[in-house]
Amino acid sequence: MKKSILVSFFTLLCVCLTVSGCGKKAPGCADEEVKELVMEIAQKNYLGLFSTDYWDGIEDIRTQSTDEEVGRCYCAANLRISWRPGDGWREPTKPGSRTMPVEYTAERTADDGRLYVTVFGL
Repeated sequence: MKKSILVSFFTLLCVCLTVSGCGKKAPGCADEEVKELVMEIAQKNYLGLFSTDYWDGIEDIRTQSTDEEVGRCYCAANLRISWRPGDGWREPTKPGSRTMPVEYTAERTADDGRLYVTVFGL
């Protein structure tokens, strides 16, 4: 009897935790998964200009606003690109880097909760 009550309680707990994770809570602008998708999109857009070796990452992440009703966040950040002499890209004569401003939104899909990121300004 105690075992069946314990199993029922554990099952109920698992269901509650699963359902509580399926809300419309907006992802964060600085969430690791969001940053990885922003970088992936940027790299695909600039594939002909920069190899993945040039991308240093995303920095200065700012949350512009969050819409909890639809579970979307609006973000701004800077993408950092660095190069070294002899890297083959336009044969730079000295090392350097630059940042590119970018804006993006992040939200979860309604059907299965996958992350959906849209990047602007590339």
